[in-house]
Amino acid sequence: MTTVLVTGASGFVGSHLLPELLGAGHRVVALVRTGGAGEKVTRRIPPAYAANLELRTGDVDHPATLPAALAGVDAVVHLAAIPRDWNGGRKLLAVNLGGTRNVIAAMEACGVRRLVHLGALGVEDREELHYARSKARAERAVMESGLDWTILKPSLLFGPGDGFFNIVAGLVRLSPGIVPVPGDGKSRFQPLHVADLALCLRLCLERPETVGQAFELGGPRIWTYREITAEVCRATGRRRVIIGIPAGVLSATKPGSIRDQLVRLIGLMGYSMPVFWLALILMIVLGLQLGILPISGTGTWQHYVMPGIVLAFCSALVVGVVAGFLPARQAASLDPVEALRYE
Repeated sequence: MTTVLVTGASGFVGSHLLPELLGAGHRVVALVRTGGAGEKVTRRIPPAYAANLELRTGDVDHPATLPAALAGVDAVVHLAAIPRDWNGGRKLLAVNLGGTRNVIAAMEACGVRRLVHLGALGVEDREELHYARSKARAERAVMESGLDWTILKPSLLFGPGDGFFNIVAGLVRLSPGIVPVPGDGKSRFQPLHVADLALCLRLCLERPETVGQAFELGGPRIWTYREITAEVCRATGRRRVIIGIPAGVLSATKPGSIRDQLVRLIGLMGYSMPVFWLALILMIVLGLQLGILPISGTGTWQHYVMPGIVLAFCSALVVGVVAGFLPARQAASLDPVEALRYE
């Protein structure tokens, strides 16, 4: 029996990895930041596995908490990461890169050698790609360490609780006959089920021959964004027309712009900007179909269209929260990179 510390244990991947490790006979130490996160972890674990699960409080951002978390541990699976921030990538570097460095330093100090690190497919160390830069640098830090490391780099993940396909399904359910996709919908993905990733993580942990290797992981088929949306429509039994949204609507802006400030405001409310805009566009389309948003008439723009857009703005928020695809506490996103939520 191996004792494994899992960082990011309360997140999407962690919720599938813990049962996989426990079911294979390993003892798991789940690193959680709060008591609430610990309760979430224990609720997900079958009672038969509870005896081999231990919760320890700590944070990869706070190095002083890590030595106690590593006591008696044989190996670490490092999942903890964040998908976005609102300060130009500084928080991403602090958590994704700095947190990884903290884990490495604590492992070296405590004499724990085995590390399985969860990276991401296709990330590059480019200044303008904040998330990708933070993950690419974290992977390099792992490779440059003196530990017995393995890195897994998965593609877009799906499964119960994912932050991508469930959002698409929510848009399909609420759409007034039209489902928007970013750009022309030809972006290509190779989705991987989270259970398959959990299995790969466990097998790498158990197989010494994987030490010093990085593995890119993807599912058996490549899908375009439009094909994924069409498949979700088919699976949910809904007939929808799929239309593309100009990339500029979802693109990032320079810090300080009006839209950037709106992003920050909605971010504080717990929303994801891409999903919010898609919901808003859906409400505007519905308003035009119902005549709530007249595109011509005797009144001025301010008298007719602008109040309607304000109504659509508010309706997008309300409908999104009620429907559950704009959760108030946990932001979700149609951005495939941001969908890789580990914690």
